[in-house]
Amino acid sequence: MPDHIVTGFDDDLGRLRGHVRDMGLRVRCQYNDAMSCVFSWDEDLYEKVLRSDDEVDRSEERVVDFSTQILMLRQPVSVDLREVISALRIACDLERMGDCAEHMVRRVKELPSGVLEDGGILGDMRDSIYRSMLHAGEQLEGTMSSYERRDAEEAIRAWMLDDKLDEAYALSVKGILSSMKNLPEHVKVLSSMLMLVKDVERVGDHATNIAESVHYMVTGRRLKDALPSWAGKD
Repeated sequence: MPDHIVTGFDDDLGRLRGHVRDMGLRVRCQYNDAMSCVFSWDEDLYEKVLRSDDEVDRSEERVVDFSTQILMLRQPVSVDLREVISALRIACDLERMGDCAEHMVRRVKELPSGVLEDGGILGDMRDSIYRSMLHAGEQLEGTMSSYERRDAEEAIRAWMLDDKLDEAYALSVKGILSSMKNLPEHVKVLSSMLMLVKDVERVGDHATNIAESVHYMVTGRRLKDALPSWAGKD
């Protein structure tokens, strides 16, 4: 990134990147804690995820406030404007990821213990649900790494991980719906689990949004226009 005549402008952009990085770190920790809570219930970890959501909300406010200040005082153009707009978009997606993590632990709190254990209602689906959550976490890590490194190619790689998440998510949904049919007495529990895996899938959706924002910020081009010919562009 070229230096500006007004060095304060470079300092402002650096601070903005720092705010976004900090927010990304908070969301990554929150998501990892939520994932741990799903597979091994911990009341203290549950409370930590809820507290983290408030911290993520405050982080978004800092990004929005500082971005607004830059837009008003610096009137950025070209690559600098892309950076500020992308920071706003990324912060919005990170905040929604934090909401998803909060929803996940709230839903799992409603479930009876042992649902995902061997012999539990969804014990045979533990692997597909775990893989869904793992792939979503990998996407989150990859997209935020691409932002920190300002790496458009890494953003594309993170975006393309969504296929793995979609595959595991579809398998999880299929299994839950089948269980609803065969175990109608457990429909309430299964419905909560269905919403939980939907939250995981949404984390992946927001990660792809971030990857697209990073690619646009770095290159000025839409990510989907830069995909290899064999990759889907829908």
